[in-house]
Amino acid sequence: AWLCRQGNRALTLRLEPRGGGGETVSQEYKTIQREKARLCLCIVDSDSKYAGAPLGMTAKHLMALDQPSSPLCQCVVLRVMETENLVPVGVYERASGRDPARKAAVWLLCRMDEAGISDARKYYDMKRGLRMEKLEPGSRAPAFREYWLGVLSAMGVQLADLKQSGYTYGFGDRILRDVIEQLLLRNGPKEIDSLVCAALRPEWDRVGQCVAHWCCGMPAMVLAGA
Repeated sequence: AWLCRQGNRALTLRLEPRGGGGETVSQEYKTIQREKARLCLCIVDSDSKYAGAPLGMTAKHLMALDQPSSPLCQCVVLRVMETENLVPVGVYERASGRDPARKAAVWLLCRMDEAGISDARKYYDMKRGLRMEKLEPGSRAPAFREYWLGVLSAMGVQLADLKQSGYTYGFGDRILRDVIEQLLLRNGPKEIDSLVCAALRPEWDRVGQCVAHWCCGMPAMVLAGA
């Protein structure tokens, strides 16, 4: 999408995706960095559950392993909780179909936008939802509770009403796979890019530019000469 916005259609992205999480990613990145035989761009979730929250263990471990002076590898920590937080609301809306639980999650995200606190969606647990058990009095996560109760207050939403609805206000564990399968593979980068809101644009551009710089390739060329 970033390349598309730059008007550059000659470059294509060439990469070998690797999945995993936690210790698996850390060990693989450590090995690739040590062997110095391959280029590697490691993009990791911050796992920050509210604004100002510390990085999660995986991001902390990778940053401790990272050697910024190494020209062959780079570790990039997302400035959102997870990859799912970078998915535009419009894409989630299309992926939700008639599923009432997912439609409830879309409604909550839209309320954040309407209340002018769309930055909160960067830390919202898209898969599991509002985590209401952590918002109860006596919560063992007081900073989390204070932040998200403040968000609900700014939205004009009562926690009791949300609990009564019976929804978690999350999209479920499969949502990223569904988004990719149902939408991202069926639409061009231009259409997807048009759905990105202003709150997410800086991170889309930062990560997109980084991926383009590390993974760009040219189509095969034939040179003819006399």
